[in-house]
Amino acid sequence: MRGLPEHVASHLGMLTTEERRFLYEFARDTFRGEGLIIDAGIFMGASTAALATGLRDRSPPYVGRPIQSFDLATCDQSTAETMAYHFPQEEWQQGKSFAHVLTRALSPYEDLVEFAVGDIRETLVNLNEPVELAFLDCSKLPSVNAHLTRVIFPRLIPGHSVVVQQDFFHEWLPWIHVTMGYLAPYFRFIGSAGPSAFFRCEKAIPEHVAAIDTWNDPPRPGLQMFDAGVPSGLSETEAYLADLARVSAVRWFEGVDASVQYANRLTKPSGETPWTLPEASFVADVMKGRGLDWAHAS
Repeated sequence: MRGLPEHVASHLGMLTTEERRFLYEFARDTFRGEGLIIDAGIFMGASTAALATGLRDRSPPYVGRPIQSFDLATCDQSTAETMAYHFPQEEWQQGKSFAHVLTRALSPYEDLVEFAVGDIRETLVNLNEPVELAFLDCSKLPSVNAHLTRVIFPRLIPGHSVVVQQDFFHEWLPWIHVTMGYLAPYFRFIGSAGPSAFFRCEKAIPEHVAAIDTWNDPPRPGLQMFDAGVPSGLSETEAYLADLARVSAVRWFEGVDASVQYANRLTKPSGETPWTLPEASFVADVMKGRGLDWAHAS
């Protein structure tokens, strides 16, 4: 088995080696050329590099531009700090575009990639082709998550297409779990890497089903859908992060007191973990204060 190419492993980005390997191997070994690869939320293009290199390493190399990559390419405070560290020759602050740096980073793959800068709710409006892989790392708002679900999921190929929910094992984005719980009859959980969860589409998703806003207009009890969206057999760390996300879901659907009570029952895993985990007490304090104000954002 060929290893992960060094330039893919070292490409600037926040993806783990295991996530990069999954994307690379999907493009190299599983992609059939029947549809698109949606690469949504790429920061500096680590996912793009993995996917494009996988296509090139096929035998024969793939010819065409099936990868559609998307990023807002605008700094928030954390991104500005990261860019200042890696690109000190420029001044970086919140609100500054890094599209010029990203475009340069993607230039080795331009024969395989179509890249769009901007709000993905405006740059990815309609899809007329099937989607073989959807790498989703931009579902930071419920409205973005709902948009991606509505546009992409009806185009998935049953028995073949994979959705990578890159923010699944994360304490603040419970609408992802609610969506996957609502759509549980259409997917099978096939594994994880880092914060990513991988789901294979098992049957066609009707457009009217994908169009449901499961967060703001849940068709059945929200926590029931959340729980249905969390796979069994998770590691201790993964289960803890899913529980932290459930705290936010409890606040949204049942209120502050219920969410704080739920958080107070959680215990952070002891010993070494793959990454630094927040304390449940910190999440409880957030629920008492700011809560899910960001969940109302457009």
